Amino acid sequence: MPRVTVHTGYQRFTPGAVTVDIGRGNKFAAITGAVVFALLVAAAMYAAVTAEETMVLVVGLFFAALFAIPTVILIVNYRFLTQPRGLVFDGRGVHAWHGSHWTVIPWQEIAAVGIGYEEPPKAPEVHLSVQDAISAKLGDAVKGALKVDDKRNIAVEIFPVFPQTLARYPALARYRRDQVAPAPGLATTRWRLPLPPAPGLTKPVEQGVRTFGPQRWLGWFARPAKTRGR
Repeated sequence: MPRVTVHTGYQRFTPGAVTVDIGRGNKFAAITGAVVFALLVAAAMYAAVTAEETMVLVVGLFFAALFAIPTVILIVNYRFLTQPRGLVFDGRGVHAWHGSHWTVIPWQEIAAVGIGYEEPPKAPEVHLSVQDAISAKLGDAVKGALKVDDKRNIAVEIFPVFPQTLARYPALARYRRDQVAPAPGLATTRWRLPLPPAPGLTKPVEQGVRTFGPQRWLGWFARPAKTRGR
């Protein structure tokens, strides 16, 4: 379990506290993603410069430019993505930190905690062009390098007992989301804290909730598919 850094002036955690270091996970995902995309750019450029056919040259340059975009985005936003942040589960409740700022939500104010995700849209099987086939293969390579599956936008979702509770935590306002509740009796508004595609982040979430608030563990659930225009 990652070491918990307790900032000056913050109350210590109860014994057995479980940490989910999202900042470290973001760092892993950002570095891995940048390396993978940079290698894909290099491979596409090599294919382009060694091409004997114009079509192969064009396709190679297209994919080089395509994969250069996320590489640049990851590098430019690296400092923001890797800011210290995460969750700690203990006997008091769920502690969220971002930089040196800490917020704790007591267990008595939490109705449920789960891990939400979105499923990829199901498309009909069609004949793929050469470019589409290459893109699909490269996409599989990226997912394999990051050790992620088809679940998208994975996040810890914390449901309050009473919706008005959310207003008492302005530091978590950026994480407020409103969507159909995944189970009867839960509020439609919740805190949704995204998890990066890095290994070892979802298990401690379940461990922390099962240890300190087992009756509140909601498990994994798929969010409703988003409709166009929403």
